[in-house]
Amino acid sequence: MKIQKKHLATGFKVFCDIALILLAFQCAYLAKVVTRSQTFHWGMVLFSFKLSLVYTLTFVLSAERLGQYSNKASLLNVQENAGLLRAVFIATIFFTALNTYLNVYYFSWDIINSSFFVLIFLACSRHYFFKYHHKKYLEGKHERKVVIYGAGETGQLLFKKLYFMEGGDYSLVGFLDDQIPAGTKLALQRSRSKALPFISSVLGGLEEMGRIVKEYDVSQVMIAMPSVPTARILEIIQACIRNNVAYGFVPHLYDLRLEQVDTRNIGDIPLLKKRDYHLSFLYSAGKRGFDLVISSVCLLLSLPLLPVLALLVKMGGKGPVFFKQKRAGKEGKLFTMYNFRTMAVGTPVYMPSPSSNMPSKYVNKIGSFLRDTNLDEIPQLWNVFKGEMSIVGPRPEMPFHVEKYNEVQRDRLKVQPGLTGLWQISPDRDKEIHDNIDYDLYYINHQSFFLDMVLVLETFILTCNAIGKKLRRFLFRTVPVATKNRGLSVADPAPEPLSDANPKRALPS
Repeated sequence: MKIQKKHLATGFKVFCDIALILLAFQCAYLAKVVTRSQTFHWGMVLFSFKLSLVYTLTFVLSAERLGQYSNKASLLNVQENAGLLRAVFIATIFFTALNTYLNVYYFSWDIINSSFFVLIFLACSRHYFFKYHHKKYLEGKHERKVVIYGAGETGQLLFKKLYFMEGGDYSLVGFLDDQIPAGTKLALQRSRSKALPFISSVLGGLEEMGRIVKEYDVSQVMIAMPSVPTARILEIIQACIRNNVAYGFVPHLYDLRLEQVDTRNIGDIPLLKKRDYHLSFLYSAGKRGFDLVISSVCLLLSLPLLPVLALLVKMGGKGPVFFKQKRAGKEGKLFTMYNFRTMAVGTPVYMPSPSSNMPSKYVNKIGSFLRDTNLDEIPQLWNVFKGEMSIVGPRPEMPFHVEKYNEVQRDRLKVQPGLTGLWQISPDRDKEIHDNIDYDLYYINHQSFFLDMVLVLETFILTCNAIGKKLRRFLFRTVPVATKNRGLSVADPAPEPLSDANPKRALPS
């Protein structure tokens, strides 16, 4: 029954894609009619419908090969969005080539216009699919119920991964742990989310596994205790086998993060090793070319805006218009990063950045506006043009933090720092850079042209939304709505993390 429902959900997703592509082609034609670039004719409607069928077939085959219908999920679903962009690109290229070969009366601009509508419609569809699955995850309504064995540092990292992978078809029941009392709660809260924290509890230990598996209909146990002896891991695995429940475990790899592990098979023996970072020459050259084009165009387009922003900075207080600071780039090489000044003169040069939820006495209203809308970072386009930064990549870190980096964190320095990236579009972007290493490592391990395009597009949408909210608040003098449940305020601190090496330290209840 579960397999049938899974196939039914996949079939519904395919059906939605087909319907939306057919609709997108008709909307593209109607857009030309509305703009009076073409007169309406029923024959053209039918002709557009026939062409859309060819495009639909190409897209569905490409999407299936790219795993768009596999119900897998990535961090913040960026891989799924990149896959969607790649599938639309492949379908458009194939459709254009076929159109040219057959001499069909359909101009290249019409193909681009139709593909744009397809991308918009399917992106909205994917967004609501992801939100629907994430809501089911939070409510525990997915058929695949999982528990995490181990509420230590690794278990909480896995907890965070499951929470941020919004499109997954699973629901977390809770934790199992032999050292932490049953009923102990763990909370997870996105720093910019108004939603209440997601809370999960420790349900028991090894002796209660059988009862918990039956009571909650658990389908898989995720063992996240890499620092415990192997004999204990084998006991847990045997318990899973006795209770007829699937299992998986995080192996002991010293202090490596999950993002840094690569798997290969030698015969039938799995070999786990630290992942190497090797970018192809084509991708590296294309990325640099993209940086040069985008930074040049944006610098030219922003020229009329620069005097306005400079005037705003001067209105905010005394001091220079630009703020300069040394940052660590690729391989730790220092460079001077430029910003519009958003903080008062006399502010410590390397003080932690104030977040939107915790206003600083050093930041005035104009500085807060520039920071929230990312307009203060426009001068960094000059750093991109010079090759010190890239459009997409980890944020450049302060030198004194880099000096304290461990071996895991130093992997951030293997790529060019970026103007935007996965962390910047995440709900945790109010936190410090070094506190969000997971986002940067994930990006470094999954770099691609289409992933970069997705991050640029999402940054653009995020910036437009922030500017719109600020303007509406300024024009209509709106007052932020207070959090309804004061008992679980978004400002409440998260529980102190446990360590695998010290699992007996109690969590706050």
